[in-house]
Amino acid sequence: MKTKNPTAFPLKHADDKFNPGMTLRDYFAGQAIAGILSNQKLIEDLEHEHEYVELAYYVADELLLKRQYDESKNNG
Repeated sequence: MKTKNPTAFPLKHADDKFNPGMTLRDYFAGQAIAGILSNQKLIEDLEHEHEYVELAYYVADELLLKRQYDESKNNG
């Protein structure tokens, strides 16, 4: 099953141009990275900066899966 990844902040301009905004996955990852970087113990446990990003997107993917699961449970 493919995970749904809708846009987080779509915007329709006055001239009818549409800007899809960032994806919900990117928004979730951005929120996760803020939490990761505010946790000194976690930063000390991770050896490389790319691990912060991997963890942030792992959290984002899990949030998307949970969201999709809850939607299917409530609509099914």
